[in-house]
Amino acid sequence: MNCIRCDAVIPDRSKFCPKCGAVQVHPDPSAAEAARPDAAIAPAASPEAEVSSRPEAGQDTPAQIPEEAAQIPEEAAQIPEQAAAPAPEEAAPIPEEAAPDWEHDWDGTEPDWSGPETEGYEPDPLQFEPDSPPPEDAETVPPQVGEAEHKAGKLATLAFGFGVLVVVAAAVLILILFLSKQQSKPHERPSGQTAPTAPAPTETDTPVTADTEDPLATEYDPGVPDPDVDCAGEYVFTVWVPAAEKELCANLIQRFNEENTDGIVIHPTLVAVEPDKTVYKLLSDPENGADLFCLDTGRLEELVRRGLLSPLPAGSAAAVRTRDDALSVSLAAVSSRIWAYPLCCDGPVLYYDNTVIAQSDLGNLDALLQACAGQDKLLAVDLSAGDTLAAFYLASGVNCSSVWTVNENGDYVSCLDDLESESGVLALRGLRGMLNAPAYRAVSTLDILDRGAAVLAAPASISSQVRAKLGERFGVVTLPAFGVDGKAHHMGAYTDGTLLAVANRSDYEPAVNVVLHKLAVYLTDETAQTERHTELGLCPTNRAAQEAARGEDPVAEALLGRRSESVRRGPVPAGWDDVARKLIDETGKVSAEEDEQEVLMELLRRYTDRVRAILMTDATRSDYTAMGTIHETAWDTDFPLYEIRPGYCVSEVMFLKEGENFKVRQGGKWDRNFGVDGQDGKNCWVDADGWYCIWFDEKTGCIGIEPRLNPAAS
Repeated sequence: MNCIRCDAVIPDRSKFCPKCGAVQVHPDPSAAEAARPDAAIAPAASPEAEVSSRPEAGQDTPAQIPEEAAQIPEEAAQIPEQAAAPAPEEAAPIPEEAAPDWEHDWDGTEPDWSGPETEGYEPDPLQFEPDSPPPEDAETVPPQVGEAEHKAGKLATLAFGFGVLVVVAAAVLILILFLSKQQSKPHERPSGQTAPTAPAPTETDTPVTADTEDPLATEYDPGVPDPDVDCAGEYVFTVWVPAAEKELCANLIQRFNEENTDGIVIHPTLVAVEPDKTVYKLLSDPENGADLFCLDTGRLEELVRRGLLSPLPAGSAAAVRTRDDALSVSLAAVSSRIWAYPLCCDGPVLYYDNTVIAQSDLGNLDALLQACAGQDKLLAVDLSAGDTLAAFYLASGVNCSSVWTVNENGDYVSCLDDLESESGVLALRGLRGMLNAPAYRAVSTLDILDRGAAVLAAPASISSQVRAKLGERFGVVTLPAFGVDGKAHHMGAYTDGTLLAVANRSDYEPAVNVVLHKLAVYLTDETAQTERHTELGLCPTNRAAQEAARGEDPVAEALLGRRSESVRRGPVPAGWDDVARKLIDETGKVSAEEDEQEVLMELLRRYTDRVRAILMTDATRSDYTAMGTIHETAWDTDFPLYEIRPGYCVSEVMFLKEGENFKVRQGGKWDRNFGVDGQDGKNCWVDADGWYCIWFDEKTGCIGIEPRLNPAAS
């Protein structure tokens, strides 16, 4: 008997095709004839007769639509032309009572697959459904079709298996080469080591298990696999920490030596390096840098691009995602991979003398300025120029932004900055109101608290020093709101903090890297962050430690209370703070008699020009150059100028000395040259030593210099 679908040979009395698995439905001639008394009696087919019951293209098979199966026996019973007697042209439909019962006719026995034709075949149970037994007089005939397809399937299977073997062999070879390379890096350390376990949280942390909810797991790369290496032994590491944290860090490392179960003993060399100086020291002498160091969150991306950081292993990355708040995790990540351990978070808050300032004035900047002026007190701001400006342009209802983008080479290639707008003018109007207030002072020292300041806007990280100055008079709240045209705008802020990072050194063995990451996990866990907050006033990033801190510390409450509204600080070029300071100085000089709207918009245009100047590349290089006695030259060197907007060019930041002078010329010739008073004008002289940027305005033909910050100082 042949399959009604693929024509393969079917063992006698089998209900299923051993090749395609189709249910076999063959009519009982006697039942069919009994249902059709007027039909001609067709003789039984001979064994030599070729039976073709393959469905036509697009026709449904019995296994697909059981309710139509009653029509299939009619086709299967048709006799080929060479049969003894032809089948009638039209046959009456089979009565409903003669149709197979698909649910109840099966006797429950499994098919017999022991025949020689089905050797090696394993049926797919998902393709089978119970059916009525085939006719007892069905006979087996040799296979007519399907052999070519069967051979092709075998060849495809062999080809696939061969491909899998090739891929596996290549993977094994790559792994062998990688391990051999790692083993070739020598590092002296004692023997007698035990295999380490993956870095894990301490008992006070939330365990990272398969059942632990990790909402950030899909947002970040899981991290490099935890290496399975011995790490027991003694290690000497150099650790850079802020001066105020040296003693606490030494105690934590000593406890790590006592509590770890991997046989690790660390002998640290602690060096006092402030986080804002870490990058400068690392870039100045990377070979003599630290093994473990603290850095500001805004400088992380630069170190990642330069390949100076070791990414977190999978266990450490999972611990960070689970225990730290989402904003802190984002500050420790670059391109979805976590590169450092959040240590503490920071941002501006408002400190005040609670014997001078009434509670009702705390939320209003104008009220605070008036209260200070009325009592001959000061409102001081101890923030960078960039953070001072950001407090106004990030304010609610203003919502401007300044986001810098860096390429893989570390160049700042674009800046999404929309301050040159009506919203930017609104921010400058609020800023101008503070700058022109008699009580306002910009400071960079806490001594102002001893010289009459009753209010101080400053980072939360210096809270312990402010508390020491004010004593029982200490108070702290979030930044206030400023008013413009009768509307209140709550000051905004960037959020940043300090990270702990592991250096990426070419001479590290895998075990050294494992130990450093284990130590970093320990130094940033909940217990360590709680101690850091208690002793130094640093706000934790650990979620459990944050909740505890908010309940007992008003500084933590002031910083974390509006943390969800803070903006993540990204990478910022060294010159941007100088650009912000220039805008603040110019805004403070705008008089009440001037057209405020037009004047402030012009200041924002100049600000945009200076931002563009930071993005100078060869593509913006003009054919104008500066030449003179500048930069220790003698009218023999051209310094290129870059066009930052049509008709306006600037030079790179350079150090100029008092008495040096220069002019600007075009095309390397003196045919067209420019001075301070236009074309063919007088030389431009430098009045004092300092860092400057040379500018040239093509529309007026005038030249000049603008002060800048030392680009290497940040």
